[in-house]
Amino acid sequence: MDSRLIQIDDWNFEIVQLRGRRVKKFGDKYNGIADITITDGVPHVEGLLCQEPKFSRNDYRAFTKLLVGMWGLDFEYHQVKSGVKKNKSVVAKNNEVFTHKVGKGWVKNEEIK
Repeated sequence: MDSRLIQIDDWNFEIVQLRGRRVKKFGDKYNGIADITITDGVPHVEGLLCQEPKFSRNDYRAFTKLLVGMWGLDFEYHQVKSGVKKNKSVVAKNNEVFTHKVGKGWVKNEEIK
């Protein structure tokens, strides 16, 4: 059974929205926050805000472990570099992660661990 689906009595619940906080221990002060909304089976990372340290490769891996590793979902996000907004897509195939890059097509990122 999909871990995003929960049945209690006559009710079936589906997790379609998450809030993540970058913090070592729940309840402590956090320095990063993100909302993730799952629409038609595709997670969209929204409202990602991080104080120092900035969003890093390790942060990206945490999102990938959750969305791809735990739930097998591809996901989309937007990145702003030098004032230019870029749409990114991430897909998983055979425990490997790929990102679509304009002009390069699908590029292998890493294995899911």
